[in-house]
Amino acid sequence: MLKLYIEFKVNKLENFERLQKMFHSLKELKEINSIDHKDSRWKSFYSEELLKNFWWPTDDELIKYWRLYESIPAEERHTDDRLIRPWCFVSLIETIANGEYDLNTCELIKNDVGRLEFMTWSWPYKGTGSLKALVKSFGFEIIKNEV
Repeated sequence: MLKLYIEFKVNKLENFERLQKMFHSLKELKEINSIDHKDSRWKSFYSEELLKNFWWPTDDELIKYWRLYESIPAEERHTDDRLIRPWCFVSLIETIANGEYDLNTCELIKNDVGRLEFMTWSWPYKGTGSLKALVKSFGFEIIKNEV
């Protein structure tokens, strides 16, 4: 396994503490393969304001999204701005649960810099999107991605 990390600018200590608590809960449950991405407890780590960082589509919005998705040629789907949406909350938790990595630590390394460390199960590894999204969902800017 290879130890990697994501560093980020901490602009609000309260939000870092929220992230850290959520990280430790995810880590504990991931170690025993027991993360339930539909469990409402995950929302409790967020303030109402932070929850606005996610996409909460209605059924109609999902239908429209998938119609649009299917109307765009496959080779253009990853670059078409019309398909860009914030992460869906449940999808983020599910992706972390299924990620091929172990979660190690989430700590402050300076007064305003945090570091989330993880170990991948294989190499090369490029699947950090969900971990970066987790950090960003608490209002933090990624400043270094050691992958």
